[in-house]
Amino acid sequence: MGLLTTYTSANRVVDTALSVNYTRRIVFGSWTYVSLNVTTTYTKAWEYTRTATKTFRYVGMDEVTAKDCAEDLRALFTRSTKTTVWNGSTGTFDTGDAGDILMADVVCQHEDGGMWSVTVSVNEQDTRQSLLSNLSPSSLFATEDARRYDLDEGGND
Repeated sequence: MGLLTTYTSANRVVDTALSVNYTRRIVFGSWTYVSLNVTTTYTKAWEYTRTATKTFRYVGMDEVTAKDCAEDLRALFTRSTKTTVWNGSTGTFDTGDAGDILMADVVCQHEDGGMWSVTVSVNEQDTRQSLLSNLSPSSLFATEDARRYDLDEGGND
């Protein structure tokens, strides 16, 4: 049997399935805005966090294929991120782009018999802040929840 020159679900091993968790915690600080000569200061806000984890690997490949696989996986897990910033003019936290960041460790490994594998450990964390304590994580993190977690078309297992 020769070494594989492809990386698909046929040679993917999922060690830990995708897990997405949401948390909410209170944070204390000072956020002030002025409207019509009235100054309002808030001393607490809510921080919402989305954490996604998954570990998997592609196995049985030749070295060139493994390096190509790792490059594709790094591209897949380089995520657009967002941040929230206090807007003193409106009295709200605004969400804006915060750039792209790699949110997984992607490692090529040389195995016995000349085989190569690519191991992926996903650990994404996204946060938002709000003055409201009752926001739905699915609405706050709709873009993040639509992320792909696999190279295969439609494969988010």
